[in-house]
Parts: sequence; C-alpha cells; structure tokens
Amino acid sequence: MDGCSQEEDDFIPEAHEPEVEDSVTSMQEPTSTVHSQYQRKSAKKRARNVIEDHGTKAMAVLFGGKGTDSLASLRYNLFSKKIITAKSFVTPERLPPTESSTKYHCQRVYFQIVVWTGKEGDMNTVDWGWKLVDNRFLPVMTNKTAAPESLLL
Repeated sequence: MDGCSQEEDDFIPEAHEPEVEDSVTSMQEPTSTVHSQYQRKSAKKRARNVIEDHGTKAMAVLFGGKGTDSLASLRYNLFSKKIITAKSFVTPERLPPTESSTKYHCQRVYFQIVVWTGKEGDMNTVDWGWKLVDNRFLPVMTNKTAAPESLLL
C-alpha cells in the first residue's frame, strides 16, 4: 500500500463518491462562472471594437476619404484644404468628427438598433455611449479634452 493503514484508507473518499463529486463541482462553479463572465466580457469588448472599427471606416467614407483613412488625418487634410480656399471662418461642423466622438456615436447607434429589435437583454445603457445626468440619459460626446491642459489653463 501507500503507507496508510486500512482504517486511514477508509477515511479517504473515493473520487466517485457523491460528497466528493459535489464538493469538486461546487469548487468548479465559481471558476467556471468567472471564466464564462470573462468570456462574455471579452466577447463584448471584441464586438464593441468591431462596431467602432466599422463605424470609423464608414464615417471616413462619408467625408470623402477611404475606409483605411484615419479620421484624424482626414480631419487635418480637409481642414487644411478649407483654410486655403475659405473666404471666412472654417466651421468645425463641416469637418469629420474626432475618433473619440465617432466611437461613442457608433456605440449609441448600435445600442439603438438593438433596442429597436428588442434584443437588448441585460445591456446597460451607460456602457453604450450614454451617461446618466439628473435622472436623464445624455449622449457621451467624447472622452478627450478640447485642447491640451497646458493651453486650457
């Protein structure tokens, strides 16, 4: 034997005994729950990245660029062209949105589509481009400042 007496051996439960299986199962449940939550979070993050990526490409195309153009470079190039030809002030509304504002816009569009189709389930509104202010949902416009902090002081 392995150094245990027969009496000691009787106290070592076999793996197939119900109480051992129950305890192993109960130890696995939190791990599998955490793992499945991680997988869901990971899948949500990948889905969000796909939504934002496609939305950014579509926005670039809407403003005359290619799907491969970054909004920042497209914004700069269009601004430069408008400055050269402008007879007055160039309004920012005529420029492509920033990448940050496009990201939140795409999240809100996706969330609205999901709500319209009745498939929102447990989606949290504030995770999809909205913020709750005074008991009202308002759109998150960007997470960037208008200018560097050194200029805003």
